[in-house]
Amino acid sequence: MSLKVLHTANLLLGKTFNNRNYPAEVRQQLVESRFKDLVKLVSLANMYIPAGFVNRFVMVYVSLFK
Repeated sequence: MSLKVLHTANLLLGKTFNNRNYPAEVRQQLVESRFKDLVKLVSLANMYIPAGFVNRFVMVYVSLFK
């Protein structure tokens, strides 16, 4: 039996970057890019771990900010 695993580091979803002196537009782009990266990771996992593969596991570690 084989097992395929995709594990990520903390993606810090929702981080606002308010503690930096970035312009508001740049902060928004940084926030959105983290979610786009998550979509890319899931797409890659689906591409490399076939849907019929019984033992597949995707673990994404995130911190959500208010």
